[in-house]
Amino acid sequence: MGVVPQDMAFYEDLSARENLFFWGKLQGLSGKILEERIQYYLDKTGLRGREKEPLKKYSGGMKRRINLIIGLIHEPKLLLLDEPTIGIDVQTRLNIYEVIKEASARGTTILYTTHNLQEAEDLCHRIAIMDQGKILALGTLSELIRIVGEKDIALVSGRFSADEVRGVLGSFQEAEILSLEERKVMLSLEASKSMPLLLEEFFKRNIHVEDVSIKQPNLESVFLCLTGKELRE
Repeated sequence: MGVVPQDMAFYEDLSARENLFFWGKLQGLSGKILEERIQYYLDKTGLRGREKEPLKKYSGGMKRRINLIIGLIHEPKLLLLDEPTIGIDVQTRLNIYEVIKEASARGTTILYTTHNLQEAEDLCHRIAIMDQGKILALGTLSELIRIVGEKDIALVSGRFSADEVRGVLGSFQEAEILSLEERKVMLSLEASKSMPLLLEEFFKRNIHVEDVSIKQPNLESVFLCLTGKELRE
C-alpha cells in the first residue's frame, strides 16, 4: 500500500533524491530497481536537474510531486491519496493527473479523496459522495447523475430572498429546488420548456433576476441534491 497524505510527508532538509532513496529503501527497494524508479519518477514529474536541492527550497507544486512519488515509488497495489492537488498551479495539477492515471493503468487501485468535484468526474471510475461521515451514494458518474434525472440544471441569481423564490416555486410544479439561498437558487427542470414560463413568473412578481445559466446534470448537482448545501469541510 502507498499513502499520500494531504500534509507533506518527507524531510525538508534532505534533497529530493535523498528522500526518494530513503523512502524507497523503507519499502524494500534497493540497487538498480530503486535507482531506475527514482530516475523514472523524477523524469515523469519534471524534477530531473533539481533532485540534489533540499526540499525546503522547492515550491509548493514541486513538493506535491515529491509527496506523490514517495507514495508511488514501490508501485503499490493500493494507493491512498488525500487531496494531492490542493494549492497548486494548473500545470502541476495536470502533471499529477497524468502520473495518477498511469498508475491506474498499470493496475494500482486508487482511493482518491477530494473536495474538487471536477477532479472526481475526470479521474474516478466510481465515486462515493460523503457528508457528515456517511456515504450517501456510490456508483459511476452516469449512475449518480440518474439520481437527479435527465433534466437540465438551472442556476438563477438576482436580488431576491429565499422566501420570494419559494413563493414562486410553490405553484410551479415543473421545477425542483436543488439548493436555495439568498440571491441564488439551483433548479432541476426542462429548460427549453419551463425556463421561459418560470422567468415570466419572476417578472410578474417584480423579482429581479440578474443571471441565468443552464447546464447538463453533473456531480455538483448530484451532491447538492443529496446534501442540500455547498461543498464544505
